[in-house]
Amino acid sequence: MLGIAADRVISVTDDSPSPSDLGIVDSVISAATGNDSVRKSLTRVVEAMNLDMLAQAVGGWVAMSSEEQTHSLLLVEHALPEEFSAILNIVRESYYSHEQTPERPDNFDSEDELFGKVEIEEAP
Repeated sequence: MLGIAADRVISVTDDSPSPSDLGIVDSVISAATGNDSVRKSLTRVVEAMNLDMLAQAVGGWVAMSSEEQTHSLLLVEHALPEEFSAILNIVRESYYSHEQTPERPDNFDSEDELFGKVEIEEAP
């Protein structure tokens, strides 16, 4: 499930390998294992994905279409912006630091990027 989610949040071209092709999930899990805050964020994001009502209706998150998975992830990002952002940053860092991937973009503001655009409110 995490591999598919990583594939949804990273925009790749046809000639670039996907995050799941590169085993990026192992890096995300490793980061979560070594950091309590990241572990909690990953746990909350995965729980939210599993609680998606459509996912439950169709037999699980991985049974959803790619469009439905992307929509589900956007809902999770809006519901848990801080947690989602923490995981998104790890996925991006893991992907773009891999030797087989293109250079990391200077920013992720392009129209091709669906994720990372939710503003996180700062605590007072």
